[in-house]
Amino acid sequence: MTKLARYELDRLGWHNFEWLIQTLLKAEFGFLVESWGAFKDHGRDAYSAKSIESSTGKGKYQGPVIFQAKFVSEANAVGSDYRKALLAAVRHEADAIEERVSAKIWEDPESYVLLTNCPITSNERIEIEAILKKQTQAAIYIQGGGDIGELLDLHPEIARVFPQILTYRNLLTLLSTVMNKGVMERSSAALAGAQEIIPVFVPTGAYEEAWRISRKHNFVVLTGPPEMGKTSIGWMIAMAQMANGWQAIECRSPRACYELGLSNLNRLASMSHAKAR
Repeated sequence: MTKLARYELDRLGWHNFEWLIQTLLKAEFGFLVESWGAFKDHGRDAYSAKSIESSTGKGKYQGPVIFQAKFVSEANAVGSDYRKALLAAVRHEADAIEERVSAKIWEDPESYVLLTNCPITSNERIEIEAILKKQTQAAIYIQGGGDIGELLDLHPEIARVFPQILTYRNLLTLLSTVMNKGVMERSSAALAGAQEIIPVFVPTGAYEEAWRISRKHNFVVLTGPPEMGKTSIGWMIAMAQMANGWQAIECRSPRACYELGLSNLNRLASMSHAKAR
């Protein structure tokens, strides 16, 4: 399996980072992990009432287990001072743990796992654990951006669903492992468009809704005024689907669609004729 060198987790935003974490946890630990999240999760972005062990040997946690995702904007930017924001979030969470246990909203967990996009140092791990230990007897586990990257290396199918975390070079590397040369060439226009979009793409509600509809119905129609992001959404979904073995073709007119369909029919007929011989 090709190892992807780097993931741009900062591009996700807090909502999609949480979604990524939940998806990774499901892949690692299976159905015992419940996805919570949003604003009424009582501090649980994911949860397991029972002890769990990862399918890839990356972790074993005594239950109950509480997972929390903490996203810090631009944590990996050059000169970023993510430490202050992260520690403030951890202190806030530590106070909330005491309140939830006292109010019996939580059972004091046996394992508490903090996952963040920040590039955690050894000293920061010690600081975070000391803050949390004041409010809980749980075993503390801290997973930084590098740790999450290692999980993504083990689950490349998940990285394909979040193409915005890939650099363009890494996207090409990933696609080359799942697509043949001919399909890559026929998808060149979509790849060229993605090269400009990926570094600046911000997932929006419309993007997530387009994904939901396309998964349900296998197609989606994007409408709206010019310059609203329809093409960008289409390209980003195309990149994710290409990484799952699909072919992406950009058609700018009805005639282009007709000619593409005719070309594909001729190619299929040629292949069938060759097999018949």
